[in-house]
Amino acid sequence: MTRIPFIIFISLILTFPAFAGWTDWVNLGGAGTSDPAACTAGNLTYVFVRNGSKQLSYRRRYLPSGLWTPWIKAPVLHDGNYKLEVGGAPAVACYHDPKYDSILISVVGNDRHVWSLTAFVNSPNGNDTFGDWYINDGVTPLYGSAPALAIWNGSQTHYFVRGNDGRTYVKNRLLPFELLVSEPVFRYHDQAAVWGTKDRLDFFYCDQQDRLWQRYKIGNTWSTGSQIPLVCQTSVEAISRSTNTLELFTVGPDQTIWHKQSVNNVWGPWETLGGSPVYGPAATVYASNTRMMLFAVWLGNGNIRYRAWAP
Repeated sequence: MTRIPFIIFISLILTFPAFAGWTDWVNLGGAGTSDPAACTAGNLTYVFVRNGSKQLSYRRRYLPSGLWTPWIKAPVLHDGNYKLEVGGAPAVACYHDPKYDSILISVVGNDRHVWSLTAFVNSPNGNDTFGDWYINDGVTPLYGSAPALAIWNGSQTHYFVRGNDGRTYVKNRLLPFELLVSEPVFRYHDQAAVWGTKDRLDFFYCDQQDRLWQRYKIGNTWSTGSQIPLVCQTSVEAISRSTNTLELFTVGPDQTIWHKQSVNNVWGPWETLGGSPVYGPAATVYASNTRMMLFAVWLGNGNIRYRAWAP
C-alpha cells in the first residue's frame, strides 16, 4: 500500500474539503447595513459590506487553510477634503492584470457620485494595498442604490448605475454612460452583471412591479429584456462557474434565498437554500471556479453568514 506523507495528507484535507453540495450556514459576525458583495482573487475570497458607520468593512479567506481574517476597515470614503458616507451596498469585482490580483470596489456616496477604488491583493499574511477613491462621473446615481460591476480578465470593465431618474445606465471603462433600461427600477433591489463567456455579458434586474428580468450583450449589442418567473423580494446576484453556465440567486416568496442555474442559456428550476436574510445575497466562485460561496446579512442581528458549495 502506498502511504501518503502526513503533511501532504493534511494539506489535501485543507485544500479540498470533504463535502459535496451545500454546507450549513456559517456565522462571520459583524453588523452589516447593506447587501454584501463578494469576489475571489487567486486563493483569497473577500466579502465586503457597509457597516454601522456607513463605511466599508471586509473579511478575507485563504483557501489552502480555510481561515478568515478578522473584520478589517476599508479606506474611508472621502473626496480629498471631507469624509463621505457610503449611501448603499458596495459592488466588487476581482480580476488579474498582467502582474497582480486586484479588486475593484464601487459605491454610491452621499454626495451623489459614483466612487471607485482599486486594491492590489497581497499575500495571506500581508495587508492589501489600496489606491485612492476616484469619481466615475457621467450620471447622477439614485441615492441608496448600489452599482453593479462585471470584469472580464481585467480588460473589459462594465459599470451599471441607477440614475436619479430610477433608470439604469451602463458604461464600458472610460466610455460615457449610456441608457440601458428606460423603465425605472426599484431603489433597493440591487442589480447583477456577469460574464458567462468572453463574448457575452448578462445583466439581471427587478422592475417596479417586482418582476425579474435578464438582458445580455454580445459585441456592442444589447438584447431586449426577457422575464424570469419570480416575484422579486430583494436584490439579485449572478456568477459564472464555467463557460455558458450561470448561477442566479435572490430571495424567494418564502423569504429564504433561492438559486437557479442556466446551462447553455436554458434555465433549470428554482431551489431554496434557506437562510434568514435581511440583506443580500452575494456570491462568488473560488478554487479555480469549481466551488461557490454564498453570503447574506442575517435578520435580527445583522451578522454576515455564508455557506459554500462543492461538486
